[in-house]
Amino acid sequence: MKRLISLLGCLLSLNIVVSAQGISAAEYFIDNDPGVGNGTSIAITPTPNDSISFVTNIPTTGLSQGFHYLSIRVKDGNGIWGLYEARGFYTTANVPNKPGIAAAEYFIDTDPGVGNGQVANIGIAGDSVNFTTVFSTSVLSQGFHFLSIRARDSNGIWGLFESRGFYVLNSPLKRDSIVAAEYFVDTDPGVGNAIAASIGTSGDSVSFALSLPMTGIAEGLHYLCIRTKDAGGVWGLYEQRGFYITSYQAPLNDSIVAAEYFIDTDPGIGNGGSLIVANPDTAISQVFACATPLSIPVGQHFLFVRVKDSKGLWSLIEVDTFNVSSNPTPITGFRLFATKEDSRVRLSWETLTEINTQDFEIEKSKNGIDFEKIGMLKAAGNSVEKKQYQFFDEKPNPELNFYRIKQRNTDASFSYSNVVKILFALTESNITLYPNPASDKVYASLPFETDCYLQCYNAQGQLVYSKNYSKTSLVELNISALAKGVYYVRMTNGIDLFNGQFIKE
Repeated sequence: MKRLISLLGCLLSLNIVVSAQGISAAEYFIDNDPGVGNGTSIAITPTPNDSISFVTNIPTTGLSQGFHYLSIRVKDGNGIWGLYEARGFYTTANVPNKPGIAAAEYFIDTDPGVGNGQVANIGIAGDSVNFTTVFSTSVLSQGFHFLSIRARDSNGIWGLFESRGFYVLNSPLKRDSIVAAEYFVDTDPGVGNAIAASIGTSGDSVSFALSLPMTGIAEGLHYLCIRTKDAGGVWGLYEQRGFYITSYQAPLNDSIVAAEYFIDTDPGIGNGGSLIVANPDTAISQVFACATPLSIPVGQHFLFVRVKDSKGLWSLIEVDTFNVSSNPTPITGFRLFATKEDSRVRLSWETLTEINTQDFEIEKSKNGIDFEKIGMLKAAGNSVEKKQYQFFDEKPNPELNFYRIKQRNTDASFSYSNVVKILFALTESNITLYPNPASDKVYASLPFETDCYLQCYNAQGQLVYSKNYSKTSLVELNISALAKGVYYVRMTNGIDLFNGQFIKE
């Protein structure tokens, strides 16, 4: 459906990184830069930290209908202004109502005209609908086709159509058993020329372990690539995973004998707040009390911890967040923990004492800034005994998940727990390449802006094209030099993996 956005007030939350002199001021402007220091001032709490999070209201009164750009810049403790960050937005003179979706239709390849497509049963009408429709491909020729769907609202207005590509084969593909496998690191020696891997018993799928020698591999990031061959002698595309080689040798069986912490700013190795290790060992499990300065400002802060072994070597730091509230909380011993259990996340916390507590609201975020409520548990109310709570997130995001607990009291005051994070690896996903077929260039739209590495293979599994892309959501592939035929594309940013295919005509 056609969508119009009305921006009556803009709530902005930005993480801005500047020099190590801290942030002392911020300003914004819309469209035209009035000059450094001449923008509209934003009320912030000056901080010695390298980053700051704030929310401000940006009025849009007086702006003409159409696209505009909001720009924000900050000033450090030395009085030096940074470059500005700009974000686009759209204003419209009025906000139309949003009638529910009352009907839908679909067509393949050629648009028969609005209202003349095949009727799709949408079930119950609403602002959004989920439905399943079945259509026959028996009359379609072999090759790529496009299924297009559009919807009609209760006012009788049809929206634009959405299209998805699919491929039709005149005969089903034969799936032969996997009979062989090979692997290589970084550089493809050619199909069948890599190092053989023992797969054990052949089958439609195989599971095997590799012992990969590291001798001769340079320090840095590398990629292990594996491909398999079926009983018909056809090699598949390879799968790759990144790994890192370092010359650093971790000490073996050295006990942890000391630890230190610091808040927000690193004072240097060995200069943090001392934490006494009660029982030195190769791994320790101990509760430490970390004092916070009396002058610490209200808001979110970062707690860093590192440990030292018996040889005097300090580890890298571990970081977590905590919040300082302007209101004392009537709860003690409040700390959140998260663990991954199969496809869900278990959140657990306990309290040592509670006074007039009401409930706990469980909140989740994709970016650690914008949180939304996903559940609630009733609190004990008044207790001088340890109380334990737990909550399960059955549908975590397929990447980073940030969690925190909002603890509410009977007098309407509240406080937040520390923020914890859990990572779920993304599964492989398909991506549409267009135009398809194509003769000169092919494009792919990624779901987010990222650095990525693209590889293109012909139907024989040979690598014919590769390229790195920096911070983009639209990838362009020049195929003018490729021979006619079917090609397969794989793109990855080290975490996400996207697959697609196209025909060069």
